[in-house]
Amino acid sequence: MKSALVSPSGRVGSGSFARTPVDSLGSRTHIIQRLADAVECELRTAERLGWIPAGVGIAIPGPFDYGAGISRMRHKFGAIFGLDLRARLRTRLRLDPAVPIRFVHDAVAFLLGEAWRGAARGYRRAMAITLGTGVGSAVIADGRPLVTADGTPLYSVWDQPYRGGIVEDAISRAAIIARYHTLAGTRVVDVAEIAWRASHKREPAARRVFAELGEELALALRPIVVRARPEVLVFGGAIAKSFRLFAAPLRRELTAVPGLTRVVPGKFIDLSALYGAARAVLDTTPRRRADPRRHDTRRSWW
Repeated sequence: MKSALVSPSGRVGSGSFARTPVDSLGSRTHIIQRLADAVECELRTAERLGWIPAGVGIAIPGPFDYGAGISRMRHKFGAIFGLDLRARLRTRLRLDPAVPIRFVHDAVAFLLGEAWRGAARGYRRAMAITLGTGVGSAVIADGRPLVTADGTPLYSVWDQPYRGGIVEDAISRAAIIARYHTLAGTRVVDVAEIAWRASHKREPAARRVFAELGEELALALRPIVVRARPEVLVFGGAIAKSFRLFAAPLRRELTAVPGLTRVVPGKFIDLSALYGAARAVLDTTPRRRADPRRHDTRRSWW
């Protein structure tokens, strides 16, 4: 898990960016404690910096009831299925009841961050695709996420029919690694290794994997991008760090989509979900008055 303090101006607090390891298949106690540890780390940093915490924003994948703060995941974080995570965290951290804890879909958070600080800034309608273990998606219009009543993105990509299965069968970390093994006859641990071989060794099999990824992405995404009608399509997630390796076929196939003017990687791939989680709190929380015992009037969201 990544965490940081983010100010209303979008500044990341000095020394606040942190990573907290968590086993997504671990016990209920482990998962809640690790999440509490991440927030506790930022509370200590806020105190050191003299920032006054005003809310907690948490970007998390689905299925999840984002309004109620209840996980519906079984494929990972299964130990917290059905728990009121907001209540558990508030109790564990002894947070003031007035301090909000806001949950937001991770792809929505990424896009909110890119719309605030990154590649989607200035666009009325934007769409994000996040590529990692799976395929996430989100759309915002006039700064507002298009989501269902429980906060799930309206335009879902991962489960759309594709080549006799669904999109996530063909486009994911596991699918990319499997395709490389088929072409090269060599097993690798992660997509980053394939990207390094494509970039630095110019290995034909590695380069072909990413060329095929661009083509598959365009074919799989085109129907839903046409329906979503974005002006800009922004890619996030760990695999998007290798965007230049699959950008050409992707852009070539999507240029004819009506209204789509840009297809780009995120500007802040590692930070945008944090910016977006902060933005989700900012947009729904009245400004709190500074602690009267402090002269510093800065506030923070994380």
